[in-house]
Amino acid sequence: MKTEDNAKKEKLAKMLLLYLKPWRVLEDLESPQQSWWEALEAFKAIESDEVREAQLIMDNIEEIKDMEELSKEERKEELAQDGPSARNREQLEREYEERRFMYENDGELAEKSRDYLQQENEVVKQARQNSSTSKARQPPTRPGNGQSSHSLGTSSTACPQSPEELGLQTFAKISQLKTLNRKQTAAFYTCVEAALKRITEGPLYEAQRILITGVGGTGKSKVIEAITTWYDVMNKGHELVAVAPTVTDAAQVNGSTIHSVHLRPWSHGGLR
Repeated sequence: MKTEDNAKKEKLAKMLLLYLKPWRVLEDLESPQQSWWEALEAFKAIESDEVREAQLIMDNIEEIKDMEELSKEERKEELAQDGPSARNREQLEREYEERRFMYENDGELAEKSRDYLQQENEVVKQARQNSSTSKARQPPTRPGNGQSSHSLGTSSTACPQSPEELGLQTFAKISQLKTLNRKQTAAFYTCVEAALKRITEGPLYEAQRILITGVGGTGKSKVIEAITTWYDVMNKGHELVAVAPTVTDAAQVNGSTIHSVHLRPWSHGGLR
């Protein structure tokens, strides 16, 4: 049995002999010429149930000691790796913040980020140009019965537009007015693109569910406000449902809780 301390070795041998070997006086366990460890070794040479039990106990103790030594070595390795591990965690947290706008799956996220962040969509560029050139010639409008107070003056009888042109022009104006950054604009454009497909392709195009996540101060409510404004301007507010996990979060986006939305009897689809 491995041990570095003779005192511990003697103590263990004495405990095993007291527990397992029949005795009346201590001399039955150890002669004056023997150490406790030597007495234990002599006892182990005898074939008996007590000896087999003693050997089993010693084997278990040995295994526990080996496991303790292994645990100490592993702990030393972990402590040596704490520095790199902390740096890795910081890197992962930074990457998560950069990807805080989550889509239905990672493939869609990568595709949207690549399409929009690497090179702006030509249609979006054209929409911004249209917004600049048509601003001067469009007379100011007031919200009517069927028009929201969020109206940005995007409709005019003098300049008829297709729903897609109007939607993209409205998108460009709202992006500028809300001062969205590039990633916020990418998330906003994903919703607009889905809504325009529903307009052009009809109910055959399935409603989208967009999940916008992030810690406090990352601009989630700003993106949701832009999306809500766009739907109101396009008179599509009835197709949009903003939901949040808690009542407090739902109030911040003028929406509903996820639980309450699931209990509603829906009669039409929309962006949720």
